[in-house]
Amino acid sequence: MCIDNKELGMPSMLRFVFVIALLLSVRVGLAQSDAPTFQMAPCPFNRPGGVAIECGYVTVTESRSPALADDTNQIRLAVAVFKSTSTRAEPDPVIYLDGGPGGHTLDSVEYMVSTFQPMLLNHDVIFFDQRGVGFSGGLDCPAYIDFDYAILDQDMPFDEVIRQSNEVLLKCRDENIPADVNLAAYTTTENAADVRDIIQALGYSQANLIGVSYGTRLALTVMRDHPEVVRSAVIDAVLPLQVSPDAEFPVNAQRAFKTLFDGCAQDHACNLHYPDLETVFYDTVDKLNDNPETVTAFDFYSGQKRAVLVNGDLFIGGLFGLLYQTTEIPNLPRYIYEASQGTYDGFLDDLFFMVYQDDYFDETLFTNIGCYEETAFEDLDTAQASSAGLPAPLADMFLSQVKGDFELCAAWGAPPVPATENDAVISDIPTLVTVGEYDPITPPAWARLAASTLSQSYVYEFPAIGHSALFGTDCAVQITTAFINDPNQEPDASCIANLPPPLFATAEIVEVHNQPYTSDELGFRGIVPENWFEVEPGVFSPYPQLDPVQIPVIAYRFPVTLDDYISRIITQGFYAYDKLPPSTSTVSANGRDWQIYQIERPDEKVYTSFAFFEGDRTYVIGVTANSAEERAFLYDALFIPAIQAFEIVEPRE
Repeated sequence: MCIDNKELGMPSMLRFVFVIALLLSVRVGLAQSDAPTFQMAPCPFNRPGGVAIECGYVTVTESRSPALADDTNQIRLAVAVFKSTSTRAEPDPVIYLDGGPGGHTLDSVEYMVSTFQPMLLNHDVIFFDQRGVGFSGGLDCPAYIDFDYAILDQDMPFDEVIRQSNEVLLKCRDENIPADVNLAAYTTTENAADVRDIIQALGYSQANLIGVSYGTRLALTVMRDHPEVVRSAVIDAVLPLQVSPDAEFPVNAQRAFKTLFDGCAQDHACNLHYPDLETVFYDTVDKLNDNPETVTAFDFYSGQKRAVLVNGDLFIGGLFGLLYQTTEIPNLPRYIYEASQGTYDGFLDDLFFMVYQDDYFDETLFTNIGCYEETAFEDLDTAQASSAGLPAPLADMFLSQVKGDFELCAAWGAPPVPATENDAVISDIPTLVTVGEYDPITPPAWARLAASTLSQSYVYEFPAIGHSALFGTDCAVQITTAFINDPNQEPDASCIANLPPPLFATAEIVEVHNQPYTSDELGFRGIVPENWFEVEPGVFSPYPQLDPVQIPVIAYRFPVTLDDYISRIITQGFYAYDKLPPSTSTVSANGRDWQIYQIERPDEKVYTSFAFFEGDRTYVIGVTANSAEERAFLYDALFIPAIQAFEIVEPRE
């Protein structure tokens, strides 16, 4: 089973999954001397509400190189400008540089735009499909995704999978690329010139670059070749020009897996539920390679049932791909343990999603740029040497992938590459550099390496985040927005200290340490446990979120009437009681008599104690636990102390 890792924009020639994208090449004739202009056109995507959008095309020459230029070959770059919500927007827009190379930007923009909403308060935001991608002339390979589906149920040696997938790509190059397309012009250098032309054609003099994954290599190239159009740059999940992605691929992959194993071992609940995760992982890989299992699962994205042969290589590759996605990282210990017991439901659901996402990716462009700008500077001996000492299942599989990349590039026929494409970019342009702790393909070390030659840079590593901090946490969005608003001042990054580790599992609470707490917003004072998170006003949990619902929880709720609370929560809400059950006791504290109730949903493992008294409104304190035993502990250690400490500090009308 071949596994590609391009979702969110994989930055290197390391093709590790299923891929492709299908859009026809858009080409027009225009004199080379004509300056690029913006021509309005209907938006080719579903327009998000609440923002004005201008769509159209910027037409550029296929190659600016005198050796390659052909005046008759032009490319129309599909562009969308999301206008600032301010009537006094700053003159410098944000321009987003997508990953891959080969990621479809405009096809995905309606899902990405929420991340950029804070920036729209002061700046226009430009999105575009890079040359050869999506609506800018897709260099597509329809057979590639067909190949990936076709081998889902085959137990093929991994090196044979790579050999066959390379054949598919070479055939696409020969049969699917229009005869007048010059692949030598589909490079990051030309992409960087396109960025300059888009900025100027839209009437701006400078822009703020935001690049993710391969988009960081593109941003660095714009900073090198066209610094006059760059006010500031944000590079997230960084691919510096001077690194060796092929040679470092196995080492970087192993680092990410090790980060997962260590993260679980250091987390009490994860280590309790999934002990010795690293050993279980490698034992499961060996077992599946020795005795692969064929399972049938429903592929929600294609609407079909599919047979999937799960062997050790597929399991490694699938988990590696999921390390890209911050939201999936907490699930990985569970997937490993489930697989060790012969269950693959959650793992396969996410695997099908990765295949589905490949509809938003151009594999041919990915291969072309990777061969031209990365593999050309590397050799297999270095990759093999750097992998010495790695666990055999990882080294064998990832080195097979690297070997296949070298073989593909040798047959691809990329032109000679200038040495500058392997040199560090040196710049004094203000630059924000961000990276996720769990990033499996662009590790934190690369972020620091890129920053070492950027004299005005700020580097931040985000705990518990995979590939792309910007799309992984609101904290990164806050820091990015602050930086763009004032690139010459170090942004406030204090939110990083409050980012929790991944919620791998929950453990029964057996100890709490209460501390005083005052809420000016709700108008009370009382107690809450130390180190619990306020996930909503008046709602506290040892976990940083309630999505999905995580318990235990202590909640202070102040509805207007008791009937309203009973209706919303107890009789017509989650607990679905016919009526409020009898009170189990009354607790008197600070001149108030609190009525105590016990309610529960054993089928959902939810056990609650709540108390109320009625004053100017109804005051409710509730504690919810995972088990009757945990509720009994929290009743004495937290619930009763909370009642005894409760005081109103701001009378309500």
